Amino acid sequence: MRMALLLISEVDRKLDRMCVLALRQDTLWFKMASRMESSAPAFIFQDSDKTFLQIYFPKDHVKKSDISAIMASPSGTEKDAFYTVTERINNVKHLSIISEIMDLPTVVAINSYLREGELFVAFRFHRSVIDDVEAHLVTLLELNGYARIVYMGNSPGIITLLDRINSDTPVSVVQYSFDISSEAVQSHPLLTAARSGTDVLAEVDVRQSTPEGARTIIYSKYKLSAPFSVLSEEDCIYETATNIAPFMEGRKRGNEARIPRIAVFLGAQKDRLVDTTFVPTSEAGEYISQYFGMMSGMKKGELRLETFSPLTKESWEWL
Repeated sequence: MRMALLLISEVDRKLDRMCVLALRQDTLWFKMASRMESSAPAFIFQDSDKTFLQIYFPKDHVKKSDISAIMASPSGTEKDAFYTVTERINNVKHLSIISEIMDLPTVVAINSYLREGELFVAFRFHRSVIDDVEAHLVTLLELNGYARIVYMGNSPGIITLLDRINSDTPVSVVQYSFDISSEAVQSHPLLTAARSGTDVLAEVDVRQSTPEGARTIIYSKYKLSAPFSVLSEEDCIYETATNIAPFMEGRKRGNEARIPRIAVFLGAQKDRLVDTTFVPTSEAGEYISQYFGMMSGMKKGELRLETFSPLTKESWEWL
């Protein structure tokens, strides 16, 4: 049966709004970032009911006096291109509001980083939830001096945003495919839609996970029926959860290895589910190693590396 797949370019502006916030905090890590000449990428993610901020300090820009402080932290880790540290943010008032915004329907973080003592968080969302987003922003901005809106308006699209990140920090495309012949995987709503002949593509928010799985937004050319939650019937945007074992294991390993994933998409092709992940090039090798570690315990062909390449303008012709 035909498996229909949308290209990323076809869903580029389905989430048509974007907001960029800047938040200030008087902590060691924020002060450390303010002493750097470049920005420090950051990755917001959830583990159980806790929300964390993973900060990546580029080795070329960290002052020697700060390295010891990072490595002295229980979460301090040295990677190929970064020194990284993790900080829980649920208990920090204005940062916890960011976590609440990320929980809103259609909201997907696209980029976050520390620069000059501020945490910048950019997220895309659908216009249908703008009132909910702004309600949280009102609460956030009441914390005078701690938060400000840098941008609120139309989204330039996921492609433009990824290209901007790529121009600052090189990005690579890593594609894996999973065998979808098993009964457990075949029941995934994305496959149900694809087998009906409907063109679909899913965007997975790997930063968040519930017992049901990772929050997944499904884009379609046509209206879909159950088992999806409708986010926008007008623009054919739906929500479900992805709980496919190898995918969730990859998410877990990526989080444990503190590898930032900038964006993740899922699509169905023939008898395989295709995972397209955008990661910083400096972390791509370790990301691939995590998956090869998974392959060693699987049957031949159950998990397959399809593509590993730098993100270029030409990439959008086939992604």
